[in-house]
Amino acid sequence: MYTMTSRRSWHTLFFLSIFLMVIIAGCSGGLATGNWVGLSAYESVVYVADGAGITAVDIKAQEALWSFPAESSQIEFYAAPVADEEKIIIGDFGAQGGFLSPGRTVSLYAIDNVQEKAVEPSLLWQNSTVLMDRVIASPLLLAEEQLVIVGTAANRIVAFDANNEGEMVWSYEIGHSVWAQPAYEDGLVYIAGMDKKLYALEAMTGELVWEKEFVGALPGHPVVLDGRIYVGSFDENLHVLDAKSGEELWTAEGMDWVWSAPAVGNDLIYFADIQGNVYAVDVVTGVQAWQTQVSGQVQANLSWVDGVLYVASTGNEETNEGLLLALDDTTGEILWEATPPASIHTSPVIVEDMLVVALEQEDDGDPLLIVYDRMRGTQMWQFVPAE
Repeated sequence: MYTMTSRRSWHTLFFLSIFLMVIIAGCSGGLATGNWVGLSAYESVVYVADGAGITAVDIKAQEALWSFPAESSQIEFYAAPVADEEKIIIGDFGAQGGFLSPGRTVSLYAIDNVQEKAVEPSLLWQNSTVLMDRVIASPLLLAEEQLVIVGTAANRIVAFDANNEGEMVWSYEIGHSVWAQPAYEDGLVYIAGMDKKLYALEAMTGELVWEKEFVGALPGHPVVLDGRIYVGSFDENLHVLDAKSGEELWTAEGMDWVWSAPAVGNDLIYFADIQGNVYAVDVVTGVQAWQTQVSGQVQANLSWVDGVLYVASTGNEETNEGLLLALDDTTGEILWEATPPASIHTSPVIVEDMLVVALEQEDDGDPLLIVYDRMRGTQMWQFVPAE
């Protein structure tokens, strides 16, 4: 069992390693190694942000469709893209300026959502004048409002017009960087900040509706559902607030940092702490239904589908095998488990009956995609998009 001193020391070393990665990126113009792959999906296509660019992979056809940009560049991409039927929105880590331009140029892009092989997507627009530091989190695309909401490492939340050449609509400054995708419900956008605050802003204007400060930073994606917002914190708790007022309704205690985003299903809210404790609590009262322990650190978001909770962790440090589990949502019983050949940091995505995992490979840095049957946990196939 960890003592309080050892746990704080572990937390300090872990956080410093992440911080140093960001500092090194700023000095060198990018992260050559050690960063996490961005992964998202739309219909049967998975989008992989692996540093050099974005690769679209048709999971059913088991083939890469295209890469963006088509030619190599010094710009790097790690935030997961977001897509709808018409477009894909992506942000980059930026490019360091030269001697006469010492700043960093960071861009947000909108490209055609092409789902055909070898058809290069066209650039719909690119905004390189507003974002002042790298995009770590996935953008939020609001199709009806035609807005893109982006949080950055420059302590800003920025809204862009999704159609009109990506022009800036509004900007709001907070006290620290944003590591997680914003959430949206009923005209309000919710942003979890590393400044220990949760913000509710008017989506169309950026006007502050309320803010709530916690003891710990908020690294994970907030989940909003039916007028309630659920967010994990480095204060080791899952917090539940009224989405309109920001009033805290209740908290569920963990045993360590709550990094990953929770999942909701079957009238339960599921969350995990970084030491592998997984919890299920009543979505209304917060009363615990069950708790289980998995090996490794849980940083990836949880997923719930059809009565099954999916959990990914860093797994076994000695063997460097990750861990992927399917749990019964009412009991926490393990239905199946798989051990991919590397730690899992990136949140898996679900495409129909398939569960897609992205792994960083140590040898050449190209990510490895592994596709599992989500009902049985058997590996269906694996693929390196760069090959």
